[in-house]
Amino acid sequence: MTPRGRSPVAAAIAAAAAWLVVSCNFQPSPNPAGGDSSTGPAVVAPSATILGVTSTPPNAEQAATPSRISTTTTSSPASFGSPATVSAAPCSDRAFFVDDVTIRDNSLVMPGDPFVKIWRLRNDGTCTWDATYAAAFIGGDRMDAASFVHLTGSVPPGSAIDLAVDMTAPDQAGAYQGFWKLLGKSEKYFGIGANGEVSFWVKIVVPLLPTPTGVLAPTFTPTASVTPRATPEPASAGSVSLTVEMRLDLDTGGIDRPSGSDVSLLEPTPGAISLVPTGGALLSRYGPPPDPPSPSRCQALDLNNMAIPLSSLSIEGLVCYRTEEGRLGYFRVESLDGHLGIAYLTWEP
Repeated sequence: MTPRGRSPVAAAIAAAAAWLVVSCNFQPSPNPAGGDSSTGPAVVAPSATILGVTSTPPNAEQAATPSRISTTTTSSPASFGSPATVSAAPCSDRAFFVDDVTIRDNSLVMPGDPFVKIWRLRNDGTCTWDATYAAAFIGGDRMDAASFVHLTGSVPPGSAIDLAVDMTAPDQAGAYQGFWKLLGKSEKYFGIGANGEVSFWVKIVVPLLPTPTGVLAPTFTPTASVTPRATPEPASAGSVSLTVEMRLDLDTGGIDRPSGSDVSLLEPTPGAISLVPTGGALLSRYGPPPDPPSPSRCQALDLNNMAIPLSSLSIEGLVCYRTEEGRLGYFRVESLDGHLGIAYLTWEP
């Protein structure tokens, strides 16, 4: 039934208007979790209700949207088939000689005596040396050493190792030299030098010592003779007192130098001290004349590499020599009190 005073059309319009007022004041309830699950917790913008109408301030939409830091992930394109194999570049082997820890060049070693040669080498390559690496004898005089001596530890690039090899001096007098390299990966030899192709070595001198029944035959090859000058010029001169184990370079007057020594004072048995020529130098007693010898007189003597016992020398006694570098000279004995004091003169050729 239609209310009095209203037509059906007016009643329908009034009902529609009432429905719109109710719709405008209706707000949906918030998400129980506080926001849309796809965008995280909701940020509720401040609002004011004036006379039953909710007013949203400017930029409320932006305030209701939380800010985000954008990150970009780059993914490699999908590969098809078997993955590519990347092979590492092969490492290289090379050594650097640092020092002779024991037995420097031309060191004196008694006949038949055992000794330990130690080289200090640095790994200058890119491979790490391990127990598969070995010191390898490649030529010269082996002196009873093993042909291969394996390393006992790990030596990374840039590190050094003291490489020790047991040896024994030969029984016969002479100069002996053995050449060695390292044996590395794939059984390849390498050594020192810019390209790792140079060997390192051990070099000793076994002196000729007097024996109860005489002396051994000389084994050194005499230095080629030179014609002395008419007026000799001195190359080196001085006075020195030698004690047991001291070495003297008669070319320069140097004492205990790593190389170049010409004579050494040794005591192979207690109380039996001898002056021993080394490195190819030669000696001979000149005799009792008080006048010093000339170069030509020294050259005329039978210079040899036999040791001279101190017991056979006397104060003011003279001894001629030829140095390792081929210079002639002589020295006068000045003292024999447990050592050998001499005044020497070496001439230029």
